[in-house]
Amino acid sequence: MEAVDPDFIQAPEHRPKPDVTEAEGIPLIDLSPVNSPESDADALARLVAEIGDACKNWGFFQVINHGVPSHIRERIELASKEFFALPKEEKKKVSRNEINLFGYSDFEITKSVRDWKEVFDCTIENPTVIYASDEPDDEELKELTNQWPEYPPELRQVEVCEVYAAEMQKLTYKLLALIASSLGLPKDRLHGFFKNQTSFMRLNYYPACPAPQLALGLGRHKDAGAMTILAQDDVGGLEVKRKSDGEWIFVKPTPDAYIVNVGDLIQVWSNDKYESVEHRVTVNSQKERFSIPFFINPSHSVWVEPLTELVDEQTPAKYKGYSWGKFYATRKLSNFKKLTTENIQVLFNGTVLIEPSRTIPCVLPSRSRIPSFQFCWNDADALFYEHFVLIHGSGHGAWCWYKLVALLRSSGHDVTALDMAASGINLQHVLDVPTISNYFRPLMDFMGSIPTREKVILVAHSSGGLAVSRAMERFPDKISVSVFVTALMPGTSLNISTLSQEDWSLATVLVRPVYLYTEEDMSRALVLSSKKYGSVSRVYIITDEDKVARKELQQWMIRQNPPDEVVEIKGSDHMVMMSRPNELFDVLLLIAQNYS
Repeated sequence: MEAVDPDFIQAPEHRPKPDVTEAEGIPLIDLSPVNSPESDADALARLVAEIGDACKNWGFFQVINHGVPSHIRERIELASKEFFALPKEEKKKVSRNEINLFGYSDFEITKSVRDWKEVFDCTIENPTVIYASDEPDDEELKELTNQWPEYPPELRQVEVCEVYAAEMQKLTYKLLALIASSLGLPKDRLHGFFKNQTSFMRLNYYPACPAPQLALGLGRHKDAGAMTILAQDDVGGLEVKRKSDGEWIFVKPTPDAYIVNVGDLIQVWSNDKYESVEHRVTVNSQKERFSIPFFINPSHSVWVEPLTELVDEQTPAKYKGYSWGKFYATRKLSNFKKLTTENIQVLFNGTVLIEPSRTIPCVLPSRSRIPSFQFCWNDADALFYEHFVLIHGSGHGAWCWYKLVALLRSSGHDVTALDMAASGINLQHVLDVPTISNYFRPLMDFMGSIPTREKVILVAHSSGGLAVSRAMERFPDKISVSVFVTALMPGTSLNISTLSQEDWSLATVLVRPVYLYTEEDMSRALVLSSKKYGSVSRVYIITDEDKVARKELQQWMIRQNPPDEVVEIKGSDHMVMMSRPNELFDVLLLIAQNYS
């Protein structure tokens, strides 16, 4: 078998399964009632109900009799195949760059793993207006325009891309009207968001892959925009994560049908009545595959929040508002940030060094190399606000996170900073907490209170790593990722008895006294298994000027109990949340993007 570059290899738990389950349950909906002047009210009502059920139960559906002429679709599919058949150097003449954000790319990353595909993007409104930067107070705008290849000439002809886009626009507004009606809203309720829209179209090419059991054409993700309408060929490869049981379901191609999925914006606008669903694309060793997704995005000026008609005292808003334009600018512009060797280096196991006051746009994939210092966030990745749970070290309390809490909350995230027993403002006396299990109890009680399907990001500092490790063993299904910030990190291969928690605690500035628990007590409380503790992703953050947990000790723990990723914040001391809060904030956002 031909070797595959490690950049494309998925983690074992995310690789496609050899046995495929076909998605017979994904609704196939006939849009004839909205395309026929003779349709009666009952037929339209049944159609609206079908759309609502599909959005609620699947987040995906297929449509037939949609009104898009077959010959128009066939023309753009043929032009797409001719373009991707060109030599690589010819395609790269229209590569995306800082000036032209639309065009060709063969380097797309989803969840830190490279996708097995090539793409060509073109905007629908030419020019498209977006914010010039992602700075909150910067109102400057810039225009984005399409760039077209010389070959094939059909691709830039009006009757190919522009005519196809016009037909897709008609279908878009039909679907938006049906979705609005299914929510009990006027059928044109969503239309106003799409004046001066930022929608775009993508031509996808998935070459035959010599190791389809290891790679994905497009990694697992949710779509960040309002809605996506996909035309796929007869090869197939799209898989949807079924809401009922989390199984990956293959969507069998239906001739002349379009696949429609709800994006994050409709989830927010509907206040969770409809849900954006995770999906991915598999590849195969025999056939290449082509598809054309049409990403429906609103104007840069749109403020995204639950619709007022769907919010009341019984159903309060579940999302904070955010600027679509600023989010979109971040995603588009971050694809082309230049990273130089002065501010970023790759070390062992995908370690990233971050200089003070430097934000990088993407967590590097483990085992990766730097390809021309260019990193890409996949445009299909989702926007979601995470819930960070912050655990302090010995003798401190929740108060020590105050700078980081402010930064995370200002960007819309939920944050819980806990006081461990007899710490911070917790009223227990240290002598009333004789075992480390008693000390851990506030975190264990909190984790137990989280609803079953919800997940949090645990962030541990210093000896707080012991509490987080215990939580990983007890509540692995409730944790997206655990972050150890210059923290003790025991594991299945690193027993707590080999770590000197006493020395660590004594070296820490003790704002409140701590109980020095015995090795026997800690060993009883911290029995960690591969099945539970080992199933939770871990990231370790090294503080290179730490005088408490020396860098050598941190690196020794990493070697003994290797995490999924390692990040080093240069110029940081032990209390990195105070000395380098902005850099820690940047790293945590990147980790959330990578592991949510």
